[in-house]
Amino acid sequence: LEKHIAGRRVVVFVEEAQGVPLDTLEEIRLLTNLETEREKLLQIVLFGQPELDTHLADTRIRQLRERITHSFNLMPLPAPLVTDYVQHRLRMAGHPRGDVFSRAALNLLAGASQGLMRRINILADKSLLAAFAADNAIVRLDERDRLHVVPGAMLEFGGDAIDRGPSGRRVLAALVD
Repeated sequence: LEKHIAGRRVVVFVEEAQGVPLDTLEEIRLLTNLETEREKLLQIVLFGQPELDTHLADTRIRQLRERITHSFNLMPLPAPLVTDYVQHRLRMAGHPRGDVFSRAALNLLAGASQGLMRRINILADKSLLAAFAADNAIVRLDERDRLHVVPGAMLEFGGDAIDRGPSGRRVLAALVD
């Protein structure tokens, strides 16, 4: 109420909303009842994986679904945009040029991630960490054209870019020299 009086908007961001129990989503909906005669006092933004749509289709939270005014789905990035995305993220993180990944490494990253930003972020992060640990400035493919990061990085993803490590578990090993 103090924020409203001060002319400020209050927004609640709920990340990974697909993992929020239905009862909790209903409680979040009840917060949207806070309003003045002319406007809502609180805006709620739900972020989640596709499973959130399944949650929202449940009849027990129909009233929440009916209050959703905007819904967006981020589609996978085409391979050329994966390169732009990774380079942009690197520049925003402070790298002067964003050219830390070799072209071949970016192509394989695009394929292994299937263009899904969350996967791109995870795989790029693991690759950068492996390169740093090996004291390499550039993330690149090995001699067998494998994208290598740390064991288990691709366990949940599957895909052609995966190699099996000595333990038999799927891994993307390290993109290093």
